[in-house]
Amino acid sequence: MAAVMFDAFSLEDFEAVLDSGAPYPYYAVLLYPPLNGLNAKLHRYALSHWQFLNALTGENCLLLAVESRRTPIQKFKPGDVYSIARLLGAEVDKIPCLIFITDPKNERRTLVQPLRPLFNDGVELSDEQLTEFFQGIQAIIDRCAKASIDKDRFDCLQRAFTRRYVFPVQKKKAIVFVIQMVDTVSQVLQPIASILSSIR
Repeated sequence: MAAVMFDAFSLEDFEAVLDSGAPYPYYAVLLYPPLNGLNAKLHRYALSHWQFLNALTGENCLLLAVESRRTPIQKFKPGDVYSIARLLGAEVDKIPCLIFITDPKNERRTLVQPLRPLFNDGVELSDEQLTEFFQGIQAIIDRCAKASIDKDRFDCLQRAFTRRYVFPVQKKKAIVFVIQMVDTVSQVLQPIASILSSIR
């Protein structure tokens, strides 16, 4: 199992997943607030395609969405998602986004891929285009998971985005941001869990 949201865990369970002792080479958090446009499109796509995303990510990446069956996105306020994004190093103007993480217990950097520069407002965005996007991302992750050792995984992913990844349908180049955090990702999971527990 690699994509975690509706059938097993959600972002609120990330710490428990890490404590289970079965690390993934990469982790990715899909963040979108409960708003219209591209955010709503991402929410609908995640709901309808989660089994596909689970199969796609395999054992090389654990994909987590902000919402879960217990806490659907409609219960969130935009500020909840923005607070979580800040804790993971993403600026609010980069949301919706994918946040990539390697070695959550030791790494103090995240890689943030804003989605609006690739998809604009999402009005003309099809499910097929989103599928192609996630397939392209996962191909990069798979190559880096095979080609790099633990300590080089973050740099491999950053280089791959910088040099190679162009969104195939719209021919737009991915623009990723490396965020240096004060704490490791695992150290910010407790505050994230507090935000999520207050939403129910």
